Amino acid sequence: MNASDADLRKHWFRMKLAAECQMIDAFRRIQDPAKYPFVLLDTRARADYDKGRIPGALSCPLDQLPAVATTLDPSREYVTYCYHET
Repeated sequence: MNASDADLRKHWFRMKLAAECQMIDAFRRIQDPAKYPFVLLDTRARADYDKGRIPGALSCPLDQLPAVATTLDPSREYVTYCYHET
């Protein structure tokens, strides 16, 4: 790895960390939506969303996210959640 590659990786991780929040932070925000307004997007399959979800979450299956993203209000903060079965 050369210096340029290392710089690119550092930048990528800085951007990734700036865009993510930890699960406990999201949980705290869900408990106090007036203090921490954001939109919670459930990116699981619609069938899974219909079985159960975090109260207030909106369904936005991951495969539909690119199309939906163009309609989202850029002034709002969005938090997504999903799961992955192996």
